[in-house]
Amino acid sequence: MNSRATSESERLYCVYVAIGQKRSTVAQLVQILSEANALEYSILVAATASDPAPLQFLAPYSGCAMGEYFRDVLEN
Repeated sequence: MNSRATSESERLYCVYVAIGQKRSTVAQLVQILSEANALEYSILVAATASDPAPLQFLAPYSGCAMGEYFRDVLEN
């Protein structure tokens, strides 16, 4: 994971939506983000392969709504 130093005013937020991924793959991503100290500004929405189809269908819309919140409220 590449990172660069940014000031607080330049902070970007990350919304990651995992759809149909294995739980172990999502857990690996969480571990990578944790090691990079990126969880404090990241949101993970996970609808894994074992989740019902309606949840997998709604996951991208949920992630989009969260991204729009940051766009509209935080102007980021």
